[in-house]
Amino acid sequence: MAAFTARFKRAPGAFKYGELALRNRGSHYGSLENGVVFSKLQPGLSTVFMRDNGAVAMKTWMGADNQLLPRIRYALQYGVLLAEFDNTARRGIPGPLVARWGPGNWSGSQDSKLRTLRAGAALQTSGGKRFFQEPKP
Repeated sequence: MAAFTARFKRAPGAFKYGELALRNRGSHYGSLENGVVFSKLQPGLSTVFMRDNGAVAMKTWMGADNQLLPRIRYALQYGVLLAEFDNTARRGIPGPLVARWGPGNWSGSQDSKLRTLRAGAALQTSGGKRFFQEPKP
């Protein structure tokens, strides 16, 4: 699960601007496969992971979550949250860095045409069951 979505180089997943660029020697997307850490999981980034019992979870990774690492089989960080749930409004809202090009680590062309090559995934509940979804190519 973790080595998909182009884990070829660590540099393109490194933050160059904003608060995340100043933390942890420049935050970067982390990944782990079969218990082997390819790139350290970074606090503040959206993370999908599978535990050793097969349960899939998704959350914003925090430093305290490192205690989970011995029980995690696969993990992949996708960057900052695209959407989060607003408990007051009871609906999804855009993540805080969606509209901020540099701090959100969005990509663009040499002509400054903004675009992104990001992947995504979602967990949803339907009929009392949880489902993991990732976009189809």
